[in-house]
Amino acid sequence: MDDANSHVDVPTSPVGEPAGGDVTVVNTGGDPVTVQNLAATVDSGETSIIEDTCTDVELPPGGTCRIRIRHIATEPGPYSGQLTATASDGSVLSVGISGRAVAEATPGDGETTATGTPSPSGTTDDPTESETADPSPTDGPEPGLTD
Repeated sequence: MDDANSHVDVPTSPVGEPAGGDVTVVNTGGDPVTVQNLAATVDSGETSIIEDTCTDVELPPGGTCRIRIRHIATEPGPYSGQLTATASDGSVLSVGISGRAVAEATPGDGETTATGTPSPSGTTDDPTESETADPSPTDGPEPGLTD
């Protein structure tokens, strides 16, 4: 049993956002094997197996299956780990996992956060958008509305 990918490089993603990768397993032996005891571990964040077409499936010689992992980082920086599986013939498959997480997106990175109360026109008075909040005489309720 062998892996077509000797390493899973998970794409860089923000903290809290999922990123993933795939491993294709190939039975390079001359006898059928069954994958058992599949596990993914990393030194930081949460990694899970979200697709597994290998476990408890007999792979004929030359047969393939796929494992898809998902990682959600809990802090910025690099992380690494292993995807391991034991086969019915006693062989162990081990594939390295690595990736990098970046800081979460914050307001100002193209996102806005409203902190004021909506006015009848649907706009907000957000003191973070200007240096001063100086209401003009036209501000206030629209004619016909009462407080």
